[in-house]
Amino acid sequence: MTRNRVLRALFNLILDLITVRRIVGLEHVPARGPYIVVANHLSVLDAPLVYGLLGGPDMRGWAAEKWERNLVFGTILRMGDSYFIQRGQVDRRAIDYAVDWLRGGHVFGMAPEGTRTKTGGLAQGKTGVAYIAHLSGAPILPFAHSGTDRVFQSLVRLRRHPIDVIIGRPFQL
Repeated sequence: MTRNRVLRALFNLILDLITVRRIVGLEHVPARGPYIVVANHLSVLDAPLVYGLLGGPDMRGWAAEKWERNLVFGTILRMGDSYFIQRGQVDRRAIDYAVDWLRGGHVFGMAPEGTRTKTGGLAQGKTGVAYIAHLSGAPILPFAHSGTDRVFQSLVRLRRHPIDVIIGRPFQL
């Protein structure tokens, strides 16, 4: 079993134990790339949620470089082939990496907000998704979810928290 399958199975097992996932729109996910998965960012559970549902050896994404040296999160992110970037500045190599990956017919995951939102709602998105979609010609697959920011509060009360996922139809800019 490849490390991508192991990671995906691990994420799904953990999420099945601590959450109740309600998913709409899996039929919209293309059979293969290229496409850009664009998800909101509420919690540390967001990447496992997306990867558990859509991930594999064909999917890559960015992660904040602050996690690279973290023993647990850094190891997990490397297993998922994350590309570590410095947030808050334009990282030309990271953009080129994403565009090249997509041009190779693969899948790239992004959170347009660039970081977790503190309000539970959507924060102001950045222009990177549109720029990368334009350069690569890849369609965008919208992936909206709610509930990941409240999972740990429910877990303390020994309850599985619901997570709602809506996957939209892919679209071109």
